Amino acid sequence: MNLTININLQDWKLFQQFHHSQLINRSRSKTIEFFVNLVLWAFIGFVFMAAFNQLSHFHWPSALSVFIFAATMYFLSTLKYKKLMKSYEPSDNGTLIGEHTFTINEKGISSKGKYYNCLHDWSAIKHIMQTNELVIIYIDTMNAFIFPKKEISDPNSFYNHLIELNTKYNKSLQSDP
Repeated sequence: MNLTININLQDWKLFQQFHHSQLINRSRSKTIEFFVNLVLWAFIGFVFMAAFNQLSHFHWPSALSVFIFAATMYFLSTLKYKKLMKSYEPSDNGTLIGEHTFTINEKGISSKGKYYNCLHDWSAIKHIMQTNELVIIYIDTMNAFIFPKKEISDPNSFYNHLIELNTKYNKSLQSDP
């Protein structure tokens, strides 16, 4: 099977969003995160109120100082996160953005693009997934081939074909008798 696709910055962002959501889901559940944040902010509020000697009654200046501190920390962490994500963006002159030609057969996945030409044996494939917008073939924890579904005529049969080939030829998935 030969396939030529064009990957743009939006496709990469979809992959990054999906990958980050998977990492967050693996690290801790939303419920645990909520309770950790609740206890943490209650502790911070208690420390601020103790620092201002206002434990006997609620003091609005203390609450305002906690709110300003929390809002500042949120703003700074959001700003830092956006800068970090921007630094990971692929360049227009790099190997990711642009046209890629794939040959998928029993030998593995051969890919050719601007500045590169390579072949990955099926044993290099860690897992294959699909989202609403992408078919993703992981070759490592973070490295993957991304196939935008808008570039594929029949994404579901493409995905099923990949699973079939990977199951058949990936020796690292096959158990010893």
